[in-house]
Order: sequence, then C-alpha cells, then structure tokens
Amino acid sequence: MSGRPLFWCLVGILVGMCVSAVAEGAWYSLQVEALKNPATVQLMSRKAKVLHERLKQPVFLVEKGDFHALLVGRFSKLGDATAFKRQVASLYPGAFVVPWKGFRIMKAVGIKKECLPPLARDYHVPRESPSKKRGMYPKNELVRVRSVGDCLLLTGKAPWDFVDLKRLDHPIRYVVHLFNTRPSVPLDTLYAPLKGVEKVKVLYDYKDKKTDVVLYTTSPGPLAMEKVGRDISLHFEVPVGGISGKGIPPGLGSVGGAKKYVGNRISLEFKKADIRDVIRLISEVSGMNFVVDPDVKGTVTVKLDNIPWDQALDIILKTNHLGRVMEDGVVRIATLKSLRTEGSEQEAARKALEKTKPLVMEVIPLSFTDASKVKTLIKPLLSDYGKVDYLERINALVVKDNPDRIAKIKRFVRQIDTPTLQIQIGARIVEIVTTYLKELGIQWGFLWRQTKTEMSFPYSFGVGGGVSSAPAASQALTTMEGVSGWSPASIAPGFVVDLPAAAATGSGGAIAASLLNASETFGLDIRLSALEEEGVARTVSNPKLVTLNNQEAEISQGYEIPFATVSESGTQTQFKEAKLKLSVKPHITSSGDIVMDVEVSKDSPDFTHVTPDGVPIQTRSVKTSVRMKNGDTLIIGGIYEMTKSKHSNEVPGFSRIPLLSWLFRHRTENLEKRELLVFITPSVIEAGIAQNKGR
Repeated sequence: MSGRPLFWCLVGILVGMCVSAVAEGAWYSLQVEALKNPATVQLMSRKAKVLHERLKQPVFLVEKGDFHALLVGRFSKLGDATAFKRQVASLYPGAFVVPWKGFRIMKAVGIKKECLPPLARDYHVPRESPSKKRGMYPKNELVRVRSVGDCLLLTGKAPWDFVDLKRLDHPIRYVVHLFNTRPSVPLDTLYAPLKGVEKVKVLYDYKDKKTDVVLYTTSPGPLAMEKVGRDISLHFEVPVGGISGKGIPPGLGSVGGAKKYVGNRISLEFKKADIRDVIRLISEVSGMNFVVDPDVKGTVTVKLDNIPWDQALDIILKTNHLGRVMEDGVVRIATLKSLRTEGSEQEAARKALEKTKPLVMEVIPLSFTDASKVKTLIKPLLSDYGKVDYLERINALVVKDNPDRIAKIKRFVRQIDTPTLQIQIGARIVEIVTTYLKELGIQWGFLWRQTKTEMSFPYSFGVGGGVSSAPAASQALTTMEGVSGWSPASIAPGFVVDLPAAAATGSGGAIAASLLNASETFGLDIRLSALEEEGVARTVSNPKLVTLNNQEAEISQGYEIPFATVSESGTQTQFKEAKLKLSVKPHITSSGDIVMDVEVSKDSPDFTHVTPDGVPIQTRSVKTSVRMKNGDTLIIGGIYEMTKSKHSNEVPGFSRIPLLSWLFRHRTENLEKRELLVFITPSVIEAGIAQNKGR
C-alpha cells in the first residue's frame, strides 16, 4: 500500500513536465484588425462572429496594452499560419501573422475559452512606469506598420524628423532607426509581410528613446528608403534595363506599374474655392512641404468623401491642368506648360553641357558576351556625338564619348557581361516488369476388362480411356491379356481426362499414381501436375547531360533495326531507330527556379513479337514543360499497366459436378504488371560565378 502514493506522485510529476513543455511552444495567428479606441470593442465582438462564419476558423478578441485586436486561427507551425494568410490575402490584404505573446483573451468564437490548451495562457508584459523613464520623452510614435504593393510603410503620429537605415550581415537584415520615437503598434513581429522579407521586428530602446524596425530579408537587396511626411516607404530597388532605379515614394508615383494611394483619408466639399487655399489645406493634412508656382490660379468645385489625400490632390490638379514634382522632399505644384518648358530647357542645357566635355576613346573588353550583340544595346546610352564599334578578334567594344557617358556604359557592361550558368540535367527512367503464372492440371484414365461371361455375346469385353499414351495400369493389363490370349486391339488404352499443366524439366511438378485390383480386371491411373512461375525484371536508365542556360541539348543511345521494303525497284533494306533519348532546354528564372522543356523517350525492340514484316518497337515517351527548384527531383511521367487473365479447359458437363469438378478441369492464371517512371533532376553548376563577382 505504501508504493501506491509514490506511483501517483511520479505520474503527476511526468504530466506536469509534459504540460510545461507544451506550454513553452509557440503559437501563431492571423491579425486582421487592431484598434486603440475602447469604444469599438462591441463592434469588434460582432465582427469576430462574422469572421468565424466566413473563414471557418476560431476567432479571438484579445487585448494588449491600449490596443484591441482580432486574431483568426491558432497554428502551432509558422508555415501553416503563412499558408492560411495566402489563402485569405484577397479578402484581408493588410493582415499579418503574429505570435501569441502578451495577449489577454477577451472573447473566443469557435472554441471555448476554458478548452484552450495550457500554452494559450496569457503572457503579460509589464509596461514601463513613468517614474523609470529617463531622458527626453519621445516626440513621435510609430502608429502603423503595413504593406502596400511591394512597399512596407511605417506611419508616424507626426512627420518624421531624422531616421537612419543600416544593413547588417550574417544574416542579412536592415535596421531602420527611428530616433526619439516610441512604438504604439499592437504587435512586435510580422511574418512574410512582402516578397523578399522573412519577418519584421519592432524593438524599443528605453534608454535611448528610439524604435528600431528590423527587416530580416531573403534577398541581398539593395533596400531603398523614402521619407514623405508621416510615411516611411521601404522597398527593394528593381533593376530597369540593367540599371537600378530609385523607388517611388508612397502616394507620389506608381508601384508595380499601377498608382498606389496610401495617404490619410479626407473628405472635401468646396464650391468655387480658390485652388491655392485647397492645396494649402491638403498640405496640412499630409504633413509635407508644398510650394505653389505664382502662375497657378483658378477655382475648385469638388465633393470628395473619404479618399486618400494624395488621390484628392491628383484629381484636383488633373482637373485644372496642373502637375506636381518631388524635389528634395518638397512637393512643387505648377502648370503643365511650365513643367514641359522646364523639361525642355533642362534637356537643352544638358546637351549644351555635353558639347563642352572632351571626347575620349576607350576599349572595353568582354569576357562572356558577344561584342557584336552588346553593340546594339550600347547605342541608346551614347551622347549625340558618341560612337561605338567592336573588335571581333579580342571580343571588345571600342567606345568614343565623354567620360561621364563612358562610365555609365562600363557600369552597364559589368551588369550584362556575366558568365552563362551551366545546368546539369539528370534523368532516371525506371521500368519494372512483374510476371506471375499459375497452372493446375490433371490426367486420369482406367481400363476394365471381362474375359468370360454367361452370354454368347458379348463373351468378353474391355473398356478404357481415349486415344493417348497408355497409362501404367493399362499397360499392365494389356501385357497380362497378351499372356492369356486376349488382345485388346480394338481398345486403345489412354487417359479419360487429359488436361495436364505445362510441367517439364526445370519447371513445375507432377504426382502420378496407378491402382490395380486383385483380380486384375480393373486399373486406374491418375496424374496431378502444377506449375507456378514468378519473375521481376527492373531496368534503370540514367542519362545525364550538361548545357548552358537557354540552350537546347540532347543525348541518345540505342539500336538501328533493319527491315526490308519491297517496291518496283526491288527489295531494299531500311533502318529504324530504337533508342533512349533525353532532350531538354532549361531556363533559370530570376527567383532561382529552373523552367525546362523536357522530352524523354525510351524505345526498345520487342523480339518476343517478331512478325514476318520485321521486329516491332516498343515506344515510351513523355514531353512536358516543368518548373522546379535547383536540385529538386520530380516525377514528370509514369505509366502503369496490368494485364490479368484466367483460362480454363474443361470436360463439358462433368466439370460442373459439385466436389468432383476438379477431376475434369485445367486452370491457368496469368498476371503481368508494367510500371514506367521518369524522374528529372536539374542542378545549376556554380563554377565561375565567384570569379565574375570580383571583376
């Protein structure tokens, strides 16, 4: 009895350890909305029910500090939460994946709060008391972090003063230092907010009163930052024509080919108001510096409700034939005529300045690209007085232009004169043939004779099997009758049922028995034969080849089978190919994936079905286009064939007698399976890239 409490004590300790281990696990949810106003809690509670009915996931109304947020789903793996975000991206484009940390559950829809696992307990982060704050109180707040198109926007409560962007390595990450700023966002970690960014962390330094926004990227960059009023735009510079161009500030241009308006929403209603006063009002809302040219005049009659301020400004300028340009963080408003005139004057001044610059000639060698093809790409970069030619012998460009133009041409050549990557493509063709044969047969016969009867006819008679080789008992009776003077010439001894299996030397087996009565008037022979065959044949073909990017390559091996054709000119011998062939044209995408046009064929002569016209050829091929990651293996084709047959030879009528049907039946079962799988594995050969980077 004393051991029982000790046992339950150990069980309790183990359960507690397991619960504690689970409680330390990380959980992730999708945050779709976060507000700071306490009056909206009832509205968010109603939205939680709508979200649960729409997304079929548990929804939580949580509190963290001064914020209330709606979280959808509860995932133990970050990948599952990110996949769920992609599914609902069209409905909630501003949603983020956030970890459970510091949340207090106020309401749970779709799951009972008391049924949540131990790891759903709330983690309370102690807030800093005002008495512990040192130094100057932060003047600005980071109130919003969101993604718009290919940009990550950081919105402050007031226009930004001084910010700094730094790049760190191992791993690659960018840090935005927001000085004299404290965070007021309801989350501290965002996962996969935009392409090329793995996660974003918001950190606060209590000592220096600054906020750091850290971007962990999967792209080497470069990352561009634009500061416009209360918004900071972070985006990767996109190469245009081989030269990186600056990103476009939020609300002041196009992102991804379409104009994006991300300013604060305003409502305007004016009737014949002076356009200068309207522009001044918009500048106060935006928090940016505006300069209006003296020739901007006119009135505005407009009614706009709840639209971004930058969109409202574009509408007003377009209506009054005005335009805007960004100059060192200042928005300048002018007439379209003035902007066109200034553009023409600047272009004329630039050309006039180029005339004063001396012309120099320089030879630019090329290592990997054909100089004749690069020549046509260089011409748009030349000035009006520049010239370009190439030397085929040394594969070099000869450029004559001013030093500034030549410097731009050199930068462009360095970007395009890169080694063409080589790709190794390996294919594996696996063919498996499985055969199974089962055969069961029987042979039996008898001979019965009567030498003397009481009748004059028949005085003697004999009954035996049909025409076949005589069984052992029948032969014994025939021999004995020859001694007694009776010759059964009219009866050919043999088997009554002759349905044997194909058993022979080296295959199958048989059991035979001969029975004879004491008076030697009746004999019975029986032979049971059986055959079972099983075979597996596996053929593996593994062709490999190496080719350059965007270059088609082919490798083949096989036979040329002759066959004769008869025509008016006589009999001629021709050849037909039966070979294994791999043909592929690869292309490496900008994301590092490999797109391939693949054709794999495996033809082989079939000598088991030879016809008078020649040897038939079995053809197996697959032709497709696939996209794969470097080094991955993919099954691009498969053929599965199964042939199953049953054959039975029977004696009519007798084969249907219950329990005795097996004495009058021969059965054969045949099963053949053929499987053909085609694997493809592309691998990029990295040799030579390091040398090019050092140029």
